[in-house]
Order: sequence, then structure tokens, then C-alpha cells
Amino acid sequence: MIILTPIALLLFTSLGMLLLRWLRPRFSYFWLVAAFGALLTWPIAFYLRSQIPTEFTLVTCGPPELFPVSPILQLDEISWPFVVTLVTLALAVIFTDVVRAEGTRWPAWAGSLAISALGIFAVMAGNTLTLLLAWATIDLAEFSFLIIQILQSEIRERIVLAFS
Repeated sequence: MIILTPIALLLFTSLGMLLLRWLRPRFSYFWLVAAFGALLTWPIAFYLRSQIPTEFTLVTCGPPELFPVSPILQLDEISWPFVVTLVTLALAVIFTDVVRAEGTRWPAWAGSLAISALGIFAVMAGNTLTLLLAWATIDLAEFSFLIIQILQSEIRERIVLAFS
């Protein structure tokens, strides 16, 4: 179950930022929330090294005759460095983006944390089914973030065409 901690922490931080925006529209410390979530995830990613090898079955699908493969997350010597790299990259994005505080907005920080969490999900995919689910989820999340943030209809049309 510890294998889900970095994914859950990054996703909950992203969702927490969204809830803060809805509940307290004048909240102005989104960067601090994003930095805290990413900073908290970083040592957990290093702690996962002591848990190698770990495997976690997400869902057990129906009868084995119909569904021979279930989605599995697997942490091993190959996937662990990628997990640490993705968490470090998310942390670097949050820390370096504050320099351009005028040009950045909180949805970009929430989106980068969510995409990083889904990237960790893809890196820890234990089989092809899990990898396909992770890629599809990343594509849908990226499409949603772009459609929400882009307001010009011409660019939105290009986004829809690109993802089609």
C-alpha cells in the first residue's frame, strides 16, 4: 500500500488546491501548498527504495478465464529511479516557477503535480494493461487541463484535433 503514497499525495495536493480555490476564492498561497505537497512527496520517494521489490494489485478483474491480467503497480530497481526523477522534476517546476510569479497561475502548478502523479503511475505499471490505462489517463488529464486553461476557440479546436 505504501507504493500508492507518492501518487496519492501529489493528486491530493492538486485536488486540495482546486478545493481551496472553490472554498476560498481570495486564497493567495497556492505556491506554498504546491511546494509543501511536492516537498512532502520527495522523501517518501526515497523511502520507497527500502521497499523494493513491491507489487500492488489495483483491482482483481472477474473470472480468470475472461480477464487473465489485472492492473498491477510494481516498484523495482528499474522503476524506482524514474519515480524519484518525476518527483524531483515536479519539485523543481514548483520551485523555479515562483520566480515568474506574475506570469504563472495556480492551475499550472496543480496540473504539473497531477501529471507527475500520473507519470509515476505509468512508471510503476507492472503489466501492459496498467501501462495502457496510465497512458490513457495521462492523455485525458492533459486534454482536460488544456481545454480548461485555453480560452481562444481557434486554439481549442487545434487541441481537440491533436488529441483526436
